[in-house]
Amino acid sequence: MPTGKTAGPIVVAIAVCLLCVGSANAKRPDTTGGGGDGRDTLEYAIHQLDSAGGAFSGFAADLDDMGKVVGSAVDNATGVSFAACWEVAVASDGTVTSDLDLLPDSSNAYATGVNNRGEVVGDDLGGPGLYWPSTSDGPLLLLPLNGDAESYTTGINEAGVICGWSIGSETHPVVWRVAPDGNGQPIVSGPFRLPSGEGLAWDLSELDEDGTVTDTGEAWDGESSAAVAWRVRLHSNGGITTDPQPTILQIGARTRGQQLWRILRRLWPPGVDRYV
Repeated sequence: MPTGKTAGPIVVAIAVCLLCVGSANAKRPDTTGGGGDGRDTLEYAIHQLDSAGGAFSGFAADLDDMGKVVGSAVDNATGVSFAACWEVAVASDGTVTSDLDLLPDSSNAYATGVNNRGEVVGDDLGGPGLYWPSTSDGPLLLLPLNGDAESYTTGINEAGVICGWSIGSETHPVVWRVAPDGNGQPIVSGPFRLPSGEGLAWDLSELDEDGTVTDTGEAWDGESSAAVAWRVRLHSNGGITTDPQPTILQIGARTRGQQLWRILRRLWPPGVDRYV
């Protein structure tokens, strides 16, 4: 899941807390051909998202290119978490405003990803995964593999591919695929297990020109773990195929996403932190 994305002429930085406000300097490669250390300074600011007058706390997890930010809004009075979407706008004078909206039927849930079509994914606390066709539609279930008990999501791309994992006696990386039927209603296919021993799928690319999507994540066996990538090919019948084995990116490494789970752990009831 990305932690920042360019939206038009501005850079929006996602904070892990609704109450985190501040400013900082970032470095980017020098494209002027000048000397020095090869870097220049990019100014940016961190802005507080709407908390309904302090009624909600929580975190932001993802954003699209249109100004939608999704995550969790926790009711400070009851402790209940809701999947949330903030509409962020930037005025001509640089003023940033945001409006909080709770997704339909999202009590005891949180959002993990959004794409530029306005589709949102997330999870019930303790699973299963959830898919909202829009911020005004109720969710569809993203079920685990047969025989497993829980499923979790981490992102969705504009081709309707959703990544995450399924948990039973083992943890397996999976993807789901959402496509419209003849009446334009969304149909969920999957989950499709990605080839590995055990693992997690953390992030995914947009659809390439050759009709494939790249998923990245972590795979492990009884002895070691590795950061890996899977190539997923989409088919017109709604199915997918993958390469027989993932590409190993780095032995002993982990891909991004660990911090999000540390945050979610604070929201979950006792007994589920074994997955952190």
